[in-house]
Amino acid sequence: MYELVFRPDPDSTTHGILCIRDTSNNYDHPIRQQIYWPASARTSLANAIDYFPELAGGPLQVEPASGSGQFSFRRNHVTLYVRIVGGGTTLAIANDEERIPEPKVRRGIETRYRAGRWEKYLKSQGWVSA
Repeated sequence: MYELVFRPDPDSTTHGILCIRDTSNNYDHPIRQQIYWPASARTSLANAIDYFPELAGGPLQVEPASGSGQFSFRRNHVTLYVRIVGGGTTLAIANDEERIPEPKVRRGIETRYRAGRWEKYLKSQGWVSA
C-alpha cells in the first residue's frame, strides 16, 4: 500500500518532508516494514496541508502511475500526480520495522504466522485467518 505522508524532521518541531510511504508485511516473519521515499524538499506541515488539504485527516492513499517514481490520486474528479524526488533512482530516507503482535485467541488455540498473516488452528476447520 502506498500513502502520501508528512514525515517530521527529527531535528525540527515544525518542518519535515512530504514522502511516499510503502507499507508491506514480511511474508515469513511477523514484521511490518515501512519505507519512506522523498516526494518534496523540506517543508512545513502547514505548507503541505495548503497544497494537499487531504493530509489534515492523515495519510493519503495513492496508486502507482505510469512512469518511474510517479503516483496518483483523485481529487474532485481530477487526477493529481506526485513524483518521487529524483525519479526511480532515489534512495529511501527511512526504513522502519515494527513487530505485528500476535492476535488474542482463546487459551489453548494454536497460532502461527504464515504467508504474511496470522492464522489460528480450529479442530473443525483447520488453519484459518486469525
